[in-house]
Amino acid sequence: MIQGLTTPSEINSHVFQLCNKIGGVEEPIFVNVIPRKDSIVDDCYIDVENQINDFGGGIQYGWILWTWEGFYAEATFHAVWKNHDGQLLDVSKKEDGETKIAFAPDNHRKFSNLRIPSIKISLSHDVRVKEWIRLTDEFEKHFAILTLKTGFGKEVSLSGEAERLHIKAESLFNKILADFLVDIKK
Repeated sequence: MIQGLTTPSEINSHVFQLCNKIGGVEEPIFVNVIPRKDSIVDDCYIDVENQINDFGGGIQYGWILWTWEGFYAEATFHAVWKNHDGQLLDVSKKEDGETKIAFAPDNHRKFSNLRIPSIKISLSHDVRVKEWIRLTDEFEKHFAILTLKTGFGKEVSLSGEAERLHIKAESLFNKILADFLVDIKK
């Protein structure tokens, strides 16, 4: 079975490299995931707000750190709950059922209903991975503009340059992935 993008098994050099690219974050740590019963995947800001309303505490912004060994690593902006003792807990449901996340607290950035683009680094010697990252970074800039027009969390119809970049990045990703899977089977 192919692992894919997942929580790294340890805080390693790839994780630190990703944190360096983000900039201004604290030392990465592992945080347990215990989702709220009313949690919806990809709705961490609402989940943490509901947790604070129910139990007090506060919000800690930061980045979930994901890796796909030999392929790439990605950081996505996120929020976790900080209890009265200062301990962090991820109260948001994960699509893949993760029970812990690698998390880099960020005390400089806050969510303000604007999309914060993910950050990626290549973990491959394949130059196409760097090109794919460049395309996805460009796409995210255009996508952020589209979400400004529709509002955060609302469905966005791709058009123009955003649509072109998305198609090109997806096509390149599929080619890289096919070659990556062949290499793993060897």
